[in-house]
Amino acid sequence: MRNGAKVAASLAALLILAFITSTPRSARADATEDSLGVWNMYFFSLRFADESRWGVQGDAQLRLWDFEGDLEQLLLRAGLTYSPAENVILTLGGANV
Repeated sequence: MRNGAKVAASLAALLILAFITSTPRSARADATEDSLGVWNMYFFSLRFADESRWGVQGDAQLRLWDFEGDLEQLLLRAGLTYSPAENVILTLGGANV
């Protein structure tokens, strides 16, 4: 898959995740205290070019209780990657928890 297609697929998945988590509670089945919450995760890893040693990677995790606005945790991480050798990846980045 080309990098442009990867970026488009990544954005589509992120939009779907945003839609699912922002759907009003009235549009979903009622949840009780005994119900489970939801843990949405999205991971990505892209190289700048096919043969490039440089790239980016990261993830976004949204953990909700009761499938609505009761936010348990929002985790955002991203980093710049460098691959000095095959099967070796070094990452420098940051996180917001």
